[in-house]
Amino acid sequence: MLKNSDLLQAMSAERLHMVQGQLQTNRVSEPRLVAALSSIPRELFTPPQLASTAYLDRDIDLGGNRYMLNPLHLAWLFDAAAITAQDRVLEVASNSGYGLALAAMLGRRVTGLESHDALIEQSRSALSKLQLKPEVVKGAIASGAANHAPYDVIIIAAAVDEVPKPILDQLAIGGRLVTLCKGKGIVLSKIKASLINQAILFEADKPLLPELAKKPEFVF
Repeated sequence: MLKNSDLLQAMSAERLHMVQGQLQTNRVSEPRLVAALSSIPRELFTPPQLASTAYLDRDIDLGGNRYMLNPLHLAWLFDAAAITAQDRVLEVASNSGYGLALAAMLGRRVTGLESHDALIEQSRSALSKLQLKPEVVKGAIASGAANHAPYDVIIIAAAVDEVPKPILDQLAIGGRLVTLCKGKGIVLSKIKASLINQAILFEADKPLLPELAKKPEFVF
């Protein structure tokens, strides 16, 4: 059986391999983002039984139709978000808090919006262990978190049918919103209140975030 020190060393080696083998070889090079990915222990944010898979190139099932994105797709979203040290950041459906940990190392004020009590508890516990202090609030995912708006960056690290208007309204002028929609990673840039530009980042077919999936229409 591995001792705690041996386990920590093994996971650190896996994290380094993830960064050097999966990410830096695939256009993830911004120094601050690479530093955050290199230092945040992804295994703290997985279900305990899946900790050994934390650094593999796969999505991780968190339960309740929620998934932690595989490292490369998440890194590409964060790269496109281009979080600066002065940015106010919102992560919608913040899950178990891994994205919040990364954002906390990059931005000025970070808020996570989550609706699942178990995920809120897990994220607060993991963030506390790392002495990181994003605010994790409970609320309806589609409504965003208006109390701290506007945000310079909004992250939805899951597939959506569309981004609800209340969330777009909380994005500051000049802000960026990154998510996955219709099989693609995208970045939305808010030029002015009524004008948003969209750019496609990569192809990625992911399970829909249930709270942001269109309801089936009844046909009579």
